[in-house]
Amino acid sequence: MLLAAFVGVLVLAVAAVVAVAVQSSSDSGRSAEPGTSAPPPPRGGVNRGAVAPDFELTTLEGETVRLSSFRGRPVIVNFWASWCSPCRQEFPLLRTAYAAHRRAGLVVLGVVSWNDIPSDARDFVKHERATWPMPVDASKAAETAYSVPYMPQTMFIGRDGRIALRVYAELTPEVLDRGLGQILPPPTPAGAVG
Repeated sequence: MLLAAFVGVLVLAVAAVVAVAVQSSSDSGRSAEPGTSAPPPPRGGVNRGAVAPDFELTTLEGETVRLSSFRGRPVIVNFWASWCSPCRQEFPLLRTAYAAHRRAGLVVLGVVSWNDIPSDARDFVKHERATWPMPVDASKAAETAYSVPYMPQTMFIGRDGRIALRVYAELTPEVLDRGLGQILPPPTPAGAVG
C-alpha cells in the first residue's frame, strides 16, 4: 500500500515537471526546435529575436574584442571550456564552418568560460588549430548576460545584431547548418550576375 502511494506521488511529480518544462520551453508561443532554443534560459537571458547583449573581453592572445564591433556581419558566439567534452567535440565543426564562410564575413567568437584555466584553453585551441578569437570571460559578465548555466551554448547572431538561433547543446552538423542558414546570405546561383 505504501509503495503504491509512493509510485503515485512520483508519477504526479514527473508529470508536473514535464508540464512545466513543456510550457516554459515555448518561445513566444512557438514550438522550440529540438536541440536549439529549449529550454529557455533561467533568470532572464536572451532568446531568438532579442538583441545580443554586448560584451568586451580580452582574448587568450591579449587582444580586446567587443561584440558590437561586428554589427553588420554574421556572428557565432560559442560558450565553451577546455574541460567540457561536448565543447571539445564540436570544435571541428566550428573550424570547418569558419574556414568555409569567413570570406562571406562570418565571425566566430569562442568565449572561454570564467572557470577554465587559460593555459589549458590555449593548449586546446592550438591542438584544434582554431584561428578565431577566443575571448576569456574572466568576470563571468558575458555568461551572466546570456544566462549560460552550462556549456556548450551557441548563439547565431544576424547582421542586425539579433539572435537568430540559440543552441543549448553540442552542435551537430544539421543544427550548425540551420544556424548558418539563418545568418549567412543565401548562396548565389551559378551563372547569376551580381
